[in-house]
Amino acid sequence: MKDKKEFFNTLEGNAERATGQGNIKKGYMKDLEEWQEKESRQSKPVNSKEGLPVTSEQKQRIRLVGHFRDILNRPPPTQIPKITYADDICLLS
Repeated sequence: MKDKKEFFNTLEGNAERATGQGNIKKGYMKDLEEWQEKESRQSKPVNSKEGLPVTSEQKQRIRLVGHFRDILNRPPPTQIPKITYADDICLLS
């Protein structure tokens, strides 16, 4: 929690300095790059099919490959859903 607060305080300070110097775009782009780097460094937990956490990076990759292989290679549905159209048009505002 402390690291997150410190990180956002740093971003806020960078934005204020860029605004004071009249260069908002440069400050925004720098903050965006820092944020993206921080997000990409965080590893997301991967669970096995049994629900147990997988710790090694190699095993996580193998698990994810198997997961997407299972999802993308499913057989087509046996029953096609019957979709009925609405009688009235609903305007969303």
